[in-house]
Amino acid sequence: MSRYFAGTNAELALKEIVHNTIQRTFPSLKPPEVLIGLGKTTEYQCNNAMGLAKLLSTADPPVKMGPSLVGEELKKNLEENDIIESFEPTPQGFINISIKAGWVAGSVEKILKEGIRPPSIPKQKVLVDFSSPNIAKEMHVGHLRSTIIGEAICRLFEFCQYEVHRINHVGDWGTAFGMLILYLKHQHPNFITETPNIADLTLFYREAKKCFDDDPEFKEQARLQVVKLQALEEESIKAWKIICDISRNEFRQIYDRLNITIEERGESFYNPLIPDVLKLLEAKGKLQESNGAKVSMPTDRKLITAIDAKDMAKLVSPHLVWADKSNKVEFHPNMIAALREVGVLKGEDGAEMLSISKKETKPLNQFDVRTDVDRLVPLLQPLFKGKLSPLFREVFEAAGIIEGEYVTVPRFTFPLMVVKSDGGFTYDTTDIAAMYHRFVIEKMDRVVYCTDVGQYEHLRMCAEVAKDMGWMEKGSWSHAGFGL
Repeated sequence: MSRYFAGTNAELALKEIVHNTIQRTFPSLKPPEVLIGLGKTTEYQCNNAMGLAKLLSTADPPVKMGPSLVGEELKKNLEENDIIESFEPTPQGFINISIKAGWVAGSVEKILKEGIRPPSIPKQKVLVDFSSPNIAKEMHVGHLRSTIIGEAICRLFEFCQYEVHRINHVGDWGTAFGMLILYLKHQHPNFITETPNIADLTLFYREAKKCFDDDPEFKEQARLQVVKLQALEEESIKAWKIICDISRNEFRQIYDRLNITIEERGESFYNPLIPDVLKLLEAKGKLQESNGAKVSMPTDRKLITAIDAKDMAKLVSPHLVWADKSNKVEFHPNMIAALREVGVLKGEDGAEMLSISKKETKPLNQFDVRTDVDRLVPLLQPLFKGKLSPLFREVFEAAGIIEGEYVTVPRFTFPLMVVKSDGGFTYDTTDIAAMYHRFVIEKMDRVVYCTDVGQYEHLRMCAEVAKDMGWMEKGSWSHAGFGL
């Protein structure tokens, strides 16, 4: 008897059919995820035959069967249904699938009569982080793009009957507020009893910034004002709330015009979580001291014999060459010896010339850690490819990053700054705390960030920390990025 599929989603129906066919054809295997994509000569294509051939070759007992033969076996066991017109394996191991015209016609008729229905998929708890303007600043085109894209994503998720949380991660905390609060106190000394009438908050910000840039005394007082704000001093919190309320009203006018529904949950929302999150990071060894600050760098353990130039570039800085607080570049003596050994450093002390590539040579004292390390490292391959030079091993062992035949390699070229040397927190701190709240406390299945593409690497670093901490075992994150 032919099986009838009442829905209108061909891809989901095909996945169910192929899944059942794999189970029936190869009952000893755990069915893999069904891979259905658009075909080149037919409506759809199944790409599971090659993967199944590999699984069969490692089964107990192993079965030797090529991808094309796997496809033929699946075709023999295909259940009768009302959707598939043809199911044809190719010699390369792909399976071309054509859809019956009658099923397509019936699906179109159903849509015309009943409208588009939500797909039959598992429900999820999803958080969409979008819009996210900064308090006391105008929303620019990037914020508007994020707002519109995020709203569209939320509506799609809601159509799928997901539980959707629309979050506006506004910039309502940080060092800029010391400047703004101090300027408010200067311009409106009675702000506690008389709410100031600030018609143009953007102009207010510019004037405060000018005082900050031009007046050293104002700058120092603004820094002290930040300390008061972080200590939740009553007068400072009152001034902060006034500034936030004025800015919030301006944002609301734009959201109302665009028919945007969003819940504000700014950076300040996560402040109470930060001490506990730092303790968790510390307990798992995810914080390292660096020039009086605390940083976090996701890492991987790799065989020393397997490290490549990209890995080595992340090890060279900061272990072999680094910039101090004044941005002066320092070289470990072993690095100097290594550079001389491979012949890229020549000249006497104080007048050394360094070949950072086959085409460029510059004075050693003009070396730029940010741009030159990646170009220099390939020239050092004789000292690390396949076998690590004693010059490098000595430094890495002293740093505690070598254990047996393995070396701990950073996943990124620079770490997240979690606690500054003065004890203050950064955007990195807040975003890590936000991930903790979203995945551990709120137990989100998925979090989507709608930001410009320039934010992706920062978010990926925070997500890697969250994964290493085990916060995302049951959840995932994605980035809906856009150009500037």
